[in-house]
Amino acid sequence: MPVLSVSSFSPAHITGFFSSYFDTDDPLKSGSTGAGFSINRGVRTQVEYLKTSQRNNEVFINNILSDAKVSLKTLELFKSRYNIGADVFYRISHSIEIPMGCGFGTSGAGALSVSMALHQLHEIDAPLDKIAQIAHLAEVQLKTGLGTVTAETYGGMEIRLLPGAPGIAELAFIKYSGYSAAFCVWGPIATSELLQDKKIRERINHFGNEMVNQLKNDPCVSRFMKLSYKFTNKLNIFSINTKKLIEELKNKNILSAMLMFGDGVFVLYQPSQLEVVKGILNKFSDEAEIIYCEIEEKGVRLIDQNRGT
Repeated sequence: MPVLSVSSFSPAHITGFFSSYFDTDDPLKSGSTGAGFSINRGVRTQVEYLKTSQRNNEVFINNILSDAKVSLKTLELFKSRYNIGADVFYRISHSIEIPMGCGFGTSGAGALSVSMALHQLHEIDAPLDKIAQIAHLAEVQLKTGLGTVTAETYGGMEIRLLPGAPGIAELAFIKYSGYSAAFCVWGPIATSELLQDKKIRERINHFGNEMVNQLKNDPCVSRFMKLSYKFTNKLNIFSINTKKLIEELKNKNILSAMLMFGDGVFVLYQPSQLEVVKGILNKFSDEAEIIYCEIEEKGVRLIDQNRGT
């Protein structure tokens, strides 16, 4: 029986610090070094064939028809790789559980879950890194991400030691047992404008490279948070709200950092710190979205499939 639809899930991902690398000859070698963690919220995606009478692909995000350039680019690259006919069309439906454009890696998670679902829909038996490389290429070509797909492919809390797509990048993993994540999010910021600023790019790459080496020598959650806090302050691009929240948490001996890139803050905390974290974040709940979740140990994966009769 043919597969008619497939559902997949990719975790969202938060970056504490990073440096970027572009390879003009081989985009699979483009990427970022740095460190971050995946969370148990993300993007759930269903991909299904459209009826032959429909001559366009459709992408829905939270039930709203969207142009979804990264998802469509992923679809284009998939069809090209496997020589799928131009007369085959799909409906892609994303359910996104976290704020978009705020530093949670939703475009990468969307691309990754699309690629995973398409491979299963066509019953193509490909290794995970090859599935994820299509999503990585879509992000790099559209300049929407560099290291997010690689991190979301595997989950957990990672140090990206060498840049590149899954199968090319080199990663190490940090033990995070006993820690949970909290976020305070005001909204998106203009990432492209920031990254066009040469001085900001230079600071990102200078401090990001330094911090990878420091974390590699002391791979633990507390060191990750210290370095993420330092990276936020070195970049110095946070809003008044973000700066105020980070300072309030620090006054209680809890380090936090800015979402890369979004107008918001993330913090990793232990159970003994939960009430303090809640008390501080609740002060901002009238104007920001407060999110509590867990670090996700698994990466992208299939959820379900529907076969015809």
